[in-house]
Order: sequence, then structure tokens, then C-alpha cells
Amino acid sequence: MLLTAVGFSQENVIKLGLSNIVYGDYSLSYERLINPRNSMTLKVGYFEPTSSFLIEMEDFSSKQFSFYNVSGGLDCSMEYRFYFGKKDAPSGFYVAPYARFGSMKGASTDSVRGKLFVVAENGNVMGVGVQLGYQWIIKDLVSVDFSFFGAGVDRYCAKLKYLNVDPSFTDFDLVKDDVKSYFGDFNYLKKRLDFTTGENNDYLLAKLPFLFPGFRFSVSVGIAF
Repeated sequence: MLLTAVGFSQENVIKLGLSNIVYGDYSLSYERLINPRNSMTLKVGYFEPTSSFLIEMEDFSSKQFSFYNVSGGLDCSMEYRFYFGKKDAPSGFYVAPYARFGSMKGASTDSVRGKLFVVAENGNVMGVGVQLGYQWIIKDLVSVDFSFFGAGVDRYCAKLKYLNVDPSFTDFDLVKDDVKSYFGDFNYLKKRLDFTTGENNDYLLAKLPFLFPGFRFSVSVGIAF
């Protein structure tokens, strides 16, 4: 064990994600060397789109659908990296299968046939895939990690809870039609919508689980030790 430890110049890398900060996506990752060709990486992040100078709350709204809160969410992923080339890990070209999970919450108002509803929203995503990248270790200290392509499949589950503030309103079918209209002619999503009405007719829950291709791209810098 002692000889193996001496053989590794850097066993750990802590990195800060840079590529998505402008979109309000902040992440920190920790990579741990397992042997001269493989490593494990744990990445955690926080997504707050309205914290970006490029994104305003109004960007999420339409004429009848208006967001007043996007509280952000958490994201985490794990990778197992296979390094290739003449250099030992964590330097060089790598192929990394990954698994990820994320969640996000928000709140909005929606006008349906003159009735105003408060809508509580939350969603999550789980996905798996493979990414390709290259990591440089400069002066045995500074790391630059460029993940230039990642592809996989993600499972999303979005929930919209329409809270009824008017006891006289009982026709939630109008709300269902309103939710369906968001997707236009995109029947793939329309067919997956599932609706549940509260026992006291006080809310309508629209649930939308669906699969979608997932893609990854990232640039991060850090310290190797």
C-alpha cells in the first residue's frame, strides 16, 4: 500500500465548475484516484437561474403564466473515469460513465378563463450516460478539466399543483385543457400528462414524467494534491 501511494503524484483533485456560472449553475467536484488508470468523481451543485445577470424572472413568464419565484435546486452526479494515454491518471484523455440527479422548485400564477390560480411547481431529473474529456495537471498542482462531450438519457418528472382559491370554481377540466395547450402539437408530452384532483376540489395536480436525451459539457479548474 505504501509503494502504491508513493507511485501516485496526485491522488485528489478538487475542482470548481466555470462553464455554467453565467447561467446561475454553481458546482464543486472531488476526484479521487483509485489506481494509475481509474478514478471516482463526486460532483455537487446548486442551480439558481435568476442569480445570473443574463436571466430575469420575466424570461420564465408568458401572457397568462407568470413566475414570481424560482427557488433553484440541487444537482449531484458520480463518475467513474477510465484514463488513456502515456500519462497516469488523473492526467490525459478519459471516458467516464456517469449517473446524475437534480431537483428544482418554483412558484407562479396562471390565468384560466379569467380565474387566477397559484401554481406550486417542482421537478426532478435522473439520468445516466457517458462523457469524454481531457484533464491537464499543470506543475503537479493546477488542474484544468475539459469535458467536451457527454450523452445519455434523462428521466424527468415535473409537477404543477394548481391551488384553488375560489371555492365556487369546480370545473378543473378547463385547467387540464389549459395545461395541455402549453405543449401545442407535441403529443409525446401530452400523452404522458396525468391529473389528480383534491378530495375537496381544492387543487389539481398535473404530473408529467418523460424521457429525454441528456447532454453534458463542462470546464472546471482546481487543485491537485
